[in-house]
Amino acid sequence: MASTNGLLYLNAVINETLRLLPPVPGNLRRYTPPEGSLISGTYVPGHTLVAVDGYAASHSATNFHRPEDFCPERWLPFPENDQENEFGNDKFKAAQPFSMGPRNCIGKNLAAYELRVFLARLIWTFNFEFAVAEGEHGDWFKECKAYGFWQKGELMVRLTEAIH
Repeated sequence: MASTNGLLYLNAVINETLRLLPPVPGNLRRYTPPEGSLISGTYVPGHTLVAVDGYAASHSATNFHRPEDFCPERWLPFPENDQENEFGNDKFKAAQPFSMGPRNCIGKNLAAYELRVFLARLIWTFNFEFAVAEGEHGDWFKECKAYGFWQKGELMVRLTEAIH
């Protein structure tokens, strides 16, 4: 697991994928405590149902430059004051695929390790290509449905052994 920690581009691909297609497409609701709570500088009375729609937050142009594009480069470290970095104003904390706060996903660190190890092994072992002619696979993402969780259609790919 430790050997995949330094794979910056792999981590960037995972982060960007989770930003675009978070495990839970909507929001996880919570009630404020009986005494109320200060949320982003605003007092919210007790027993108020609150939520942040993670999908909307991570697809908002307010939070991300080119929010609908798959751009793993946005997650790579850039030198400070890099004027060439088009993603320098992105609000990375807006993308919270495992929820946020004290009740976020307890397994997110294990999930991150598993994703890195699994993807690194797959990418090392196989080459990937669409199993249908270009353009025939349609817009896979637009065909996904959200009913609490994602209902995804088939994404046909062909794997061939990678030669090293």
